[in-house]
This record gives sequence, C-alpha cells and structure tokens, in this order.
Amino acid sequence: MLKFFIYLNKLKPIPLILFSFALVLLISFLDFYSPVSVDFFVYYSIPIIIVTWYGGMVLGFLMTFLSLISWLADNYFGRAGESIAFISMWNLSIQLIFFLLLVVLIYSIKYIVKESEEAGKLKIKKERELAKKVQQKFFPQYKPEFTGIEYFGKSIPADSVGGDFYDYFKTGENKISFLIGDIKGHGLASALLMAGTVGNIRSNALICGSNPSVLVPKVNKFFCNTSDSSDFASFLYSVIDIKTREMKFVNAGHNPPLIFNVEKEKSQEAGETDLLIGIMDAAEYKENTVILTEGDIVLLYTDGITEVMNRKEELYGLDRLKEIVRLNSKLNADGIFNEIIADITAFSGTGNFDDDVTGVVIKIV
Repeated sequence: MLKFFIYLNKLKPIPLILFSFALVLLISFLDFYSPVSVDFFVYYSIPIIIVTWYGGMVLGFLMTFLSLISWLADNYFGRAGESIAFISMWNLSIQLIFFLLLVVLIYSIKYIVKESEEAGKLKIKKERELAKKVQQKFFPQYKPEFTGIEYFGKSIPADSVGGDFYDYFKTGENKISFLIGDIKGHGLASALLMAGTVGNIRSNALICGSNPSVLVPKVNKFFCNTSDSSDFASFLYSVIDIKTREMKFVNAGHNPPLIFNVEKEKSQEAGETDLLIGIMDAAEYKENTVILTEGDIVLLYTDGITEVMNRKEELYGLDRLKEIVRLNSKLNADGIFNEIIADITAFSGTGNFDDDVTGVVIKIV
C-alpha cells in the first residue's frame, strides 16, 4: 500500500487538483439528479483524497466543505429528504465527520510517505559516502620517490563512486609501474568490480610487476573468472626504468599512452592495442617498448576525458587534449593534470561529466 502512495507522489499535482475540483462538480450534478435509490456518497472520497494528497490539509478541508454544500442541496432541494429534520442533519454531520477524518488520515499517510522517502534517500546517501571512502583506499595512498621522474594521478567519478582506476608503485630498484583502467559503466557495481581488479593487480605485481606481458594475462584471467560474461574493462599496465628511460607496457583495449616529445613539441599515441580484459581468458597480449627523453610527458587517460561533451553535443576529442598538454608542457605533472581538468570543465560548460574522468601525468626530468 505504501508503494502505491509513493507512486502517487511522483505524479504532477496541479492537473490532478484541477481535475478533482471538476470531478466533485460532476459527482454533485449526478448526485442531485439521480434517483433516491442511487447514492454517490462514497465517490466524493476520490477528489477529497487526491486534493488532500497533493494540496495539503487546507485544500482537503475546502473540498470537504464543497461536498457538504452539495449534500445540503441534494438533501433539502433535490431529493425528498428525511421526514424528520433531526435525522437529516445527523446524517449530514456523520458524513462531514467521516470526510474530515479522511482528510486527516490521508495527510498523515502523506507525512509517513515523505518521511519514508527521506529516510531512504539518507540511507542511500550514507551508503554511497561509505562506498566512496572505501574506494578511495584502492587509489594510491603514497608516492614512491624517484630521481628523474615526477608524476601525478587522479580520478573524478561521474557518480559518487566510479569504475575507473589508476595506480603507481615501485617494482624494482629503478623501476616504477603505472596503470590505468576503465571498468564498463560507472556506479556501485563497477566500483566493486574495480576494487577486486585493483586488488588482484597489486597481488600479481609482487610476483611479476616488472613484466607487463606476464602480469596482464593473469589479471585478464582473474577478471574473466570473477565477473559476468557481459563485464569487461580496458586496462593499460606500464613499467618505466628510471635509469634507461625505457617504458614497457601492455595495452588491453585502452586509450594508447599519449607521449609529448619536448624536442618536436608534438604528441603522439604510442604502441599497439590488444583485446579488452574480460572477453577471453586465453587472450594473448603484446608488450610495447618506448624510449623516453628528458622533458617528455606521458599521459595515461580514460575516455571520460576525450568524450566530454559540450552543450552543442561536440566531443572534446584527442586534438584538444594534445594541444592542452603542449601549451602546459613546462608545468610540473600535477599542474598539467589540473590544466586538463580546467579545460574540459570549461569546454563542458557545466563541470558535470557523464563518465568517470581519470588520468596519470608522467614527466621525465
């Protein structure tokens, strides 16, 4: 029963209130001209309930008194009426009291429904806040310090929680790993899948973290075995050797790394892209190698950045992303990332993103 009233709460009130006033006039007309054997008393409850629900107790009482006028007219002018005036007045009084109590009852139910909805919303809000706090624990909690490299990463979920993930950690004396991924969709379900995937990546990184071509197939097999057949994710795992400036990476269906060359002042996408994780547990992945130079900038990002849309329904696109990196190439890693976020925010015109926005900026210094 409560679900029915919650459904009523979603309907538009003004047309229903106007309809109710018209309905009570129609019922009054039919009641006035109908035979004595036909009684429309119960039908007055319909407009009274509707008006009380959407208009409040005052309008409910007003509708009741309009009905009272109709009953009086019908009782003393339309029908023969009771032979004893006292009995007629008694009946009208009982009718009036009944509908006044009905107004109070409907208003009370309305209050209970409102309290129930607010309690439900508060519960959902608290659960989402808790999920957000838990998810934040799966993002990097500290930055390994290396000479010759600086980096910065951040994820901005479209919902309170998201399906994007990124991480960085030390995998050798002179090696640091960077990863980024995008679970299909966003919201609580994607966030839970993201948490399990990140946990598996970190576990495998203890064994084979410096070998992308070994780690990614293991993560893919885990993903296939622990998710539905409809779930999949893009995933890029890279390892940079600080001494040799060699970057090895495997790209499982993700956006290719965007590498800005400081000498040419030009960005280009690097490496080949293989199958998404979660599609086939026996998928094979090829390792790519890039040699970086001093001043180079590597941007790992999710499509939440390039697919930001403005009011004209135009996509932000890769060319704008390349240009904003070029214009801010002299900034440090977090400065470049902040400029990217500022630019896509200005481009969108609202700052509200339809998809999770995640990126890692790496700069060789």
